[in-house]
Amino acid sequence: CEILQRVPDSTEAIFGFGSTNPAALLFDATEAFENGNVKCDENIRKIKVDGNGNNNGNGNGIDDEDDGLRIAIDFCLDAAAHEFNYAIQKNLLKAASYGKLHCAAYK
Repeated sequence: CEILQRVPDSTEAIFGFGSTNPAALLFDATEAFENGNVKCDENIRKIKVDGNGNNNGNGNGIDDEDDGLRIAIDFCLDAAAHEFNYAIQKNLLKAASYGKLHCAAYK
């Protein structure tokens, strides 16, 4: 018996080829952290700051910076909820957990 379903947007955002979505960056940052690579800090900064070097939002601090991180965490949780492969699901939950460490909204 085969199951056929549409790929959820959250899964596509994380695992899409060349994706620069905040959730993909968070997932990559988690893998880098586990491997002891400093790229993990770079990716967290990229999530908190947009490509122009400006804070997301109106620039008044932590709440605006955390918007991208909250979205990334939510995407990782949504993708994990739709995933059937246990190992991938576990890695997505690790990424969400790692993101929560850097997000003041979850403390």
